[in-house]
Amino acid sequence: TLPSQAKAHATRVFDLLDHAADLYGRRSLAELVEGAWHRLGGPACHVHHNPDQQISEANAYLDALAQAEANGLMTDWNDFLEWLESSHTDGGPNTPDVKLDVLTMHAAKGLEWDVVVIPNLQAKPNQSDTSLLYWLPVPLDNQEQGVLIAPLSASSDDAASPRVSLIKREQRLRERYESLRLMYVATTRAKKTLWLSAIIQPSTEKDFKPVSGSLLETVWPTLSAAFESSMAQSAQAHIPSDTNDSTEEVALDDPEMTESKPVIDQSLHRPPTGWSPTWPNALAWKPTATPHMRFDEVEFNWAGAQARRSGTVIHYLLEAVGKVGIENIQDHDIHRLLEQIPTLLALMGTRPDTAKQLATELRKTFGSVLQSPTGQWVLSGQHQDAQCEYALGGWVDGQWVNAIIDRTFIDADGRRWIIDYKSGHHAGGDLAGFLAQEAERYQAQLAIYASLFKNLGSEPITTALYLPRHDVLKVIEEHA
Repeated sequence: TLPSQAKAHATRVFDLLDHAADLYGRRSLAELVEGAWHRLGGPACHVHHNPDQQISEANAYLDALAQAEANGLMTDWNDFLEWLESSHTDGGPNTPDVKLDVLTMHAAKGLEWDVVVIPNLQAKPNQSDTSLLYWLPVPLDNQEQGVLIAPLSASSDDAASPRVSLIKREQRLRERYESLRLMYVATTRAKKTLWLSAIIQPSTEKDFKPVSGSLLETVWPTLSAAFESSMAQSAQAHIPSDTNDSTEEVALDDPEMTESKPVIDQSLHRPPTGWSPTWPNALAWKPTATPHMRFDEVEFNWAGAQARRSGTVIHYLLEAVGKVGIENIQDHDIHRLLEQIPTLLALMGTRPDTAKQLATELRKTFGSVLQSPTGQWVLSGQHQDAQCEYALGGWVDGQWVNAIIDRTFIDADGRRWIIDYKSGHHAGGDLAGFLAQEAERYQAQLAIYASLFKNLGSEPITTALYLPRHDVLKVIEEHA
């Protein structure tokens, strides 16, 4: 049987694993692993000399796990390990004493550093020896530049055509000159120390020749002795001593012998005795000020769903024209907007028979707005600071207010207009009475809009209602 303390540890781990198993399939694997790590006290095991770096490395692992799961790599363990090996942490903490720049040779031109490291010199150029079309810029006698072109030789040909051979030979020569130029630029960037690095397999070191076109080929005539000396020292370091009279041979071409791998500390660490997870207090938040409650919703609820849907479509059409200005609307733009009306009504759940009737009324209303002087003035793009469906928020009388302004602009006299569209229709005889009632109903709401704009500028303000079905612009108030 386990000692009491070990039994308590095991029980806690098993309970945690059972909880994670219950959530498997409903939560991502990365979330389950991170949750288990926190519950087991992973962040509390700060045995590293730099706890922040330890937490950063743990988060890097969890990020790699989440990305591997998203890319479908968790079905094969080897795929995940390969993905994990390609992931990197942020490394140690930043210090002003160490500065590292990683950039290409081309980008290094004109810059200098105390130490320059040029790795992977043995790499083969990333280029294909076969192309469908070969071409080569060549200078002409008249100081112009021409292009020599040759197609790929037929598969039945025993050898490449003379023109292809000429182009390929000239390209290799130019690439060699470019490699020499690049190496000159890169190696002369170092003010104190220059490191040149290449990987050479021990099995080929005796008769080694750099890959044609590689950067190592450009420095090999001068530095081959230095590289060969380094290879000899590396091979000597892998020869076992004779103190134990061992006859075991060491394969120098064994990847395990030639590849240096960091030693990873996999010691087990437990949180302090009596540790338990601590959870932050629940968020206790309340707004600093009571949001402003809108006045009664009076957008013709008495008229039913059809009126509200008609109003939504009218707002959409007027917004589409106002955004670009009525002067910039072409006939095909108007036709496209009219064609959208049945679709918009259908998307809002209007029955087909009803949608046909409403679409006819809306086309008529929209056409009247576009032809009327009032509608043209409201939707003109010549106004200063013209906006449609303008979202605005601010403090009004100690309360925060969010508003959407249907239409606003500054006219030629420098006056700010705030216009609210109202799509209602009065079929009775007392139109003036109906307009007065609407003005009274929306006066307070438009006054709040005016207060919001007063915080943005000093222009005089006029608030108004625009009723497109009556083509009436009803002025509500004028503010100095």
